[in-house]
Amino acid sequence: MLVLTQLFPTLADFTEAAPGVEKAGVNFASLNAMAISARKSITGVISESIWTQIAGETDTDALMYLRSAWANRIMYGYHIFITVSNRHEKKADTYKYELEAMRRQYIDNYHNAMDSLLHILSEDPAYNWSNTWIARQMDGLRLLTVLDFEAFYSIDTSYLYFMRTVPIQKKELLMTFNGYYEKLNAAGRNDLLPNLDTALVYTIIARTLLQFDIIELPPTIRNYFDDNTLSRNGKDERDALTNMADNFLSDADSLLGNIDLALTDSSGDVDTGTNLNDEGNKYYLM
Repeated sequence: MLVLTQLFPTLADFTEAAPGVEKAGVNFASLNAMAISARKSITGVISESIWTQIAGETDTDALMYLRSAWANRIMYGYHIFITVSNRHEKKADTYKYELEAMRRQYIDNYHNAMDSLLHILSEDPAYNWSNTWIARQMDGLRLLTVLDFEAFYSIDTSYLYFMRTVPIQKKELLMTFNGYYEKLNAAGRNDLLPNLDTALVYTIIARTLLQFDIIELPPTIRNYFDDNTLSRNGKDERDALTNMADNFLSDADSLLGNIDLALTDSSGDVDTGTNLNDEGNKYYLM
């Protein structure tokens, strides 16, 4: 079965959704395997039922964005095979910087289309977004919208990235952060909430740097590596991602440490049974 026909009646329709297809010499059969993989990635976010619903529409914005997302995600993955095939057949050589530029454009198009699609799905009640698995996971979260996240670190208003961080946020709240929010509430220290929210966001970003593929990161982070693409290799890229994650976690830990200190200071003096400034003590509390 040629799955592309679910959204694209003809190759010409597919060509309209992604740049460079007409020059690539592809057909639905050659793209089928990559199309299945890309479709799974998208339905994992929007759900199978919403995919089917949009596929049955005609000339809607949702259909346009879904087509664009699917086509560009396919071409992102398939273009390397086109390049290698052309070189082997001596049709053309593609420089590395040219290939990277094309793949970057495809993935940017994919992200932009998915962000626009998810915005529509979350706003239009006709798609019953609240009944999807990812929406149900958002119950009880601290950061409920893209703008909640964006207030503490810019992610280019990426709905796609935000939605994919929902399970991570849920886990971090359960493991660490809910306890802090409860402490701040009990102490009446709402002034420390921005610090705690920032620490939560930084922790989530750090986890995604270690868990996500680089193409799944928002442009503000991904561009850092794209700008250094000519000098990188797999190990260098992984080391850079790990270092960046460590920096975010370090900043988050510092924020949590400051909150702990502020809560301790606000709780009043603690009687330890020792006068730390007594002349008989070897050390003085300065």
